[in-house]
Amino acid sequence: YDGYGRGHVLANDAAVLALQAIPRRGVVVAGALDGSILAWDLIGHTASPACVISTREGMNYRQLEPTQHASGVTDLDYSDEYSFLLSAGCDREAFVWNPFVQRGFVGVLKGHKAPLVGIKVMGSSPEVVTADEAGVVKIWDIRTLRPLQSYTMSLEAATATQAPISALATVASYDRILVGADKVFAL
Repeated sequence: YDGYGRGHVLANDAAVLALQAIPRRGVVVAGALDGSILAWDLIGHTASPACVISTREGMNYRQLEPTQHASGVTDLDYSDEYSFLLSAGCDREAFVWNPFVQRGFVGVLKGHKAPLVGIKVMGSSPEVVTADEAGVVKIWDIRTLRPLQSYTMSLEAATATQAPISALATVASYDRILVGADKVFAL
């Protein structure tokens, strides 16, 4: 430990698949293979979670809500504008959380039929983008938790290998959604 928060091991009970820093709050959030989501305090330089957003039974940390991903958390993002943490999972659902209040579960974004590979906020807008392995990309309104638009990418026509979608990124300043498979597609 060096006095600046470096040197600590921030431990989860399962393999970490996603990390999201929330610099304004001094927190890093880890999503794991077992569906748990833990928020780690970087300011207090502690090696134990500041709060547990979602976890499997048997852990002794404060749990904000019993709702959780049934399997691995594949991606996390954070909206500074709305103070919401977003999580995408192998269980085909995306959850919306406010990790800074006692009852942190806000809602669920349902509608995908394949495991989610990504969830991203579109800058400071209320739009959130999700993508699944099958090539379905949805745009949601974070205020209502309802879908605004849905794209189904024709992966067969676009790629010879028909690789599943494996990555998602947004570039709000250019109003672009980028989806990665064996190529990068811009929507």
